[in-house]
Amino acid sequence: MSDDYLPLSEREKPEADRVGLADGVPPWLRSSIAAWVDVPLEAAYKRSSQHLGDLVREIERNARVSPGLNFSGSFPEYGARTDLRNRILNGTEETTLNVVDYLVRVIYPNARNKMEAILQEGGSAWGVGIRGDGKYGLVKRVPAALQDLANQATGGAQQHHKYLRKAWGEAYGREPSPDTAYKDAVRAVEAVSIPIVTPSQSRATLGSVIAELRDNGEDYATRLSPSAEPDSVTVVREMLQLLWKSQWDRHGVEDDIPLTVSQKEAEDALSLAVTLVRWFDTGAIYRK
Repeated sequence: MSDDYLPLSEREKPEADRVGLADGVPPWLRSSIAAWVDVPLEAAYKRSSQHLGDLVREIERNARVSPGLNFSGSFPEYGARTDLRNRILNGTEETTLNVVDYLVRVIYPNARNKMEAILQEGGSAWGVGIRGDGKYGLVKRVPAALQDLANQATGGAQQHHKYLRKAWGEAYGREPSPDTAYKDAVRAVEAVSIPIVTPSQSRATLGSVIAELRDNGEDYATRLSPSAEPDSVTVVREMLQLLWKSQWDRHGVEDDIPLTVSQKEAEDALSLAVTLVRWFDTGAIYRK
């Protein structure tokens, strides 16, 4: 199916009136999710009832299925499997999302791709991605252009890539932590900019980078060079300043990294950090 398909009922509406991405678990996704969850359960059942029981209990524990699944009857493992399916079809959205989030973490890649297709085609606000701990899980869907840029900026193995991946998962994961996401976004920009701008300073921070660009901006350049004011290095410095100084709550900490920020502030900061990391990482900002 095409990922840009819209149902006829939505296409006939003015764009401003169309339903956005569906949070939670809308009714039209439940049977597809239940069928997806049942695939590994069926594979376990074909091995043995013991394997089925072990997998169902593993899901129950890790997804915090409450109340517990019903292991009863002459074939308790199969009864619990049926109970899990019924919870996904008719139970709470939290249980369904928790089960999918856990299975996406431990299951094979093709199954992850299938779940991503299910969620995308169903217009879900959730997608399959990398969480703050570096593992696969459910993450909030973002505009495709931003996701593509983030994939480019987080794809490496250097420290700034790791910080940015962690920040992304903390901002858009199932249990977002906006304060930590903001901090790690700042750390990512520090990690990528300090070796270029202040490599000789042993305790440099983003503030040190900003000060160096302010005091010695003529020593730096960017690939984008406007002919009029402000000059490009000033623009970069102001972007760094915006990230570093915006809405912090210092409470005695040594650096000006926000401790109390809203989810939207963290998302905005992360979008800015993705751009800055990408620029420094690719040589768009450099020392002459």
